[in-house]
Amino acid sequence: MKRFVLADDLTGANNVGVLLTKQGLSTVVVTYEVPAFSGAYDVLCVDTDSRYVPSDEAAQRVQAVVEGQLSRGPGLFCNRVDNLLRGNIGAETAGMLRALGPDALAVVAPAFPALKRHVTEGCLIVDGTPVAEHPIAAKDPIAPVRHSRIADILAQQFSAPISVIGLPDVESGTDALARRLEREASRGSRAVVIDADTDEHLDIIAQAMTTLTRPCIPVDPGPLSALYLRGYGQLTRLKHGHKVLVSVGSVTQLSRKQVNCLLSRLNAEPIRLDASALLGPDHTKRSTIEAAVTECLQRAKSASTVIVLTTHPLGREPIDLETIASERGAFPRQIAKEISDGLAEATLETLDRSQGEIGGCFSSGGDVTASLFHLAEAEAIKILGDVIPLTAYVELIGGRLHGLRMVTKGGSIGGESTLVDCVRFLLDELQPALD
Repeated sequence: MKRFVLADDLTGANNVGVLLTKQGLSTVVVTYEVPAFSGAYDVLCVDTDSRYVPSDEAAQRVQAVVEGQLSRGPGLFCNRVDNLLRGNIGAETAGMLRALGPDALAVVAPAFPALKRHVTEGCLIVDGTPVAEHPIAAKDPIAPVRHSRIADILAQQFSAPISVIGLPDVESGTDALARRLEREASRGSRAVVIDADTDEHLDIIAQAMTTLTRPCIPVDPGPLSALYLRGYGQLTRLKHGHKVLVSVGSVTQLSRKQVNCLLSRLNAEPIRLDASALLGPDHTKRSTIEAAVTECLQRAKSASTVIVLTTHPLGREPIDLETIASERGAFPRQIAKEISDGLAEATLETLDRSQGEIGGCFSSGGDVTASLFHLAEAEAIKILGDVIPLTAYVELIGGRLHGLRMVTKGGSIGGESTLVDCVRFLLDELQPALD
């Protein structure tokens, strides 16, 4: 039976791919626009790019991908969601359930113990703080999290009955939990939120799900999905230079600290792309990108080993997306995408024109990574591993950047020195490619 994970953004798809790879499952990542891959793999991760689209569109995208895959044969499906539960969690889950039929059950356990994400009494607790009080979740500029109770987050976009199962039922063991899940489903629940504090708890939940005869959907940031798919067993680069291009589009405070830390270690200045210019007329955008690419290429031919390209207005606050969107009669996500697309375009041109000088790329921010994937006309992303949890070490397959090694990371992940660690890792990994 084929296995699929649908993720709401590209870095999320890569991150769950890392977890699957660690479970011994070969994994590739594609986009919802071309949700197929002809090569050999155990799990296909599909980026639906649905976190910040309208909820009805998110549901439709997920439903269409699942129905398309089912038309080719039966499959197992997982819904990979944001580790802070931002976005269209309820709508995506509802879309997947509609595609799988009335007997399907969503098992929602968004715990990630390695990242201090726990589900306690039906609430997501992040590093000891209810998720609705977490600064990144609560202040997300597009989809802030207003509730900590997971059932309440789901219910904003999910009209079917939702049940909650506490930790005592999990600790009672696989068989007892499976009976409880079946009982809740038979009473009409379409989604069940389950407490989990440890990896062992997630393993019990995954095993219980595999014993049910009805279709089950793990809804989580990746650990539960990886354990669930592992229960069904295992089915089955080009040479580049050693320099690294760092492309950072995320504007979270953490990302800004990470960029500053890297620049301090490198004793270097970044190449800045003016976000306002990327929103201007085509000729202004084009000249801004060309100037940045020219400077990147000049540094690549010099002694610089790491080139940093960013839209961060370092030392100043990022541009106000909501104000610009209001002036244009647009949504903030549309403005953010224009900026991400411009950064991705500059990144692609730099890599494409470096004549092999630049062999690796670090990309922070799901939108930039997704735009780069599309612009490069890549066919898939091969998962090679990770640096820290919720990063992914990957290789692009097909397209203009075939064989490019990358590390991808979401803007809310890691500590102040994480970017330094990722770049060092990538530099070390690129050295053997010269042999």
